[in-house]
Amino acid sequence: VSTQSTGKRKCCQESDLCVAYRFALPALRIGTLDALMALCDELARIDNQVESVCRRLVSLRQSLHENGDMQGDSLTVHNMNVDTYCLKFQWDEAKYPVKTPLRSLVSIMQGSASKIDEGARIRTGEWSTLAQNLAAAERKKTGSLRDRDIDANVVRPSDVLDTEYLETVLCVVPSVQLKSFLSQYESLAPFVVPRSAKVVAEERDDALVRVVMFRRAADDFRAACREHRYIVREYRGDGDDGDKSARALARDADKHKKSLLRWTQVNFSEAFSVWVHLKGIRLFCRVGAPLRTAGALRDDAPAAGQGAEKAARSAPHALRRPHGGVDDRQQRRRRRHGRTDWRRRRQHVCLRLARSRSRPRSVGRVLGLKSVNN
Repeated sequence: VSTQSTGKRKCCQESDLCVAYRFALPALRIGTLDALMALCDELARIDNQVESVCRRLVSLRQSLHENGDMQGDSLTVHNMNVDTYCLKFQWDEAKYPVKTPLRSLVSIMQGSASKIDEGARIRTGEWSTLAQNLAAAERKKTGSLRDRDIDANVVRPSDVLDTEYLETVLCVVPSVQLKSFLSQYESLAPFVVPRSAKVVAEERDDALVRVVMFRRAADDFRAACREHRYIVREYRGDGDDGDKSARALARDADKHKKSLLRWTQVNFSEAFSVWVHLKGIRLFCRVGAPLRTAGALRDDAPAAGQGAEKAARSAPHALRRPHGGVDDRQQRRRRRHGRTDWRRRRQHVCLRLARSRSRPRSVGRVLGLKSVNN
């Protein structure tokens, strides 16, 4: 964007396509041309890496909220939202000195992004494991008969017989197979107490059946139930222990969640700042630092809708030319035509001088100058 040209700015305002904001960049150290060409080839790859780090942090923060809803919890960069930071961007000379070669600056940015990415991967794995354990504990507490713990909250203690010689086995049987199970359970293993089967819990498509047998026949009965694809469950007794462990796990998850929220906020600010600085370096390497060139951010007008970007790209050439504006182009054309007219008028004067074989009093009058002495 040319700082002396108003063509682009006028075209943006009159067409209501976008709003342009100045993107100030310092004069960085380019180095040799070979080093610059090699760096330009790597900048696109590094840019994609830093972008993936920012997206990973956003994804991690979304996973910390239920249903991925982040309303009221927006990520900020240096206590500013993302849009404000980009519009008010200033080069951080404390972290990235302008006298440092571009290769070194890019290496510093890449190293910082790599550390954040490694930390995000580790914390994402830890949070996934903790979330799975928390979900498993929730299923054990409120899940179906196949998943939840079978304790005193599900089966009354009086229905469970446990003595020196007798043992109670609990089986989850599909409701459609309940009659078949009740008719053959006594023959699944020896030493099963006749008529000891009792439905102690039932929900939707499953029923929990209690069967009493001698202790030495319990293993054979469990194996026979598994062959018939009946699910054998263990009686947990008092449910207070399960509730205590679930509450302890919930407290740990809440504490870990708060810590992750703080970590993602701090590191997203750093990663996004690195990304914007890297964008500035890419722009600097592309257009260089001539005196009449400056960077700009384009904000598509809300009124333009989804076709804003397409309309802006199809706008006049002034919106898309990286060097100079409409006025600069016209001025260059005028200067070029002016030089042509000057040569033609000079040739005409020389021709007149040759024909008349005498010099006029003032050549400046013919050439358009103020005065030229004979």
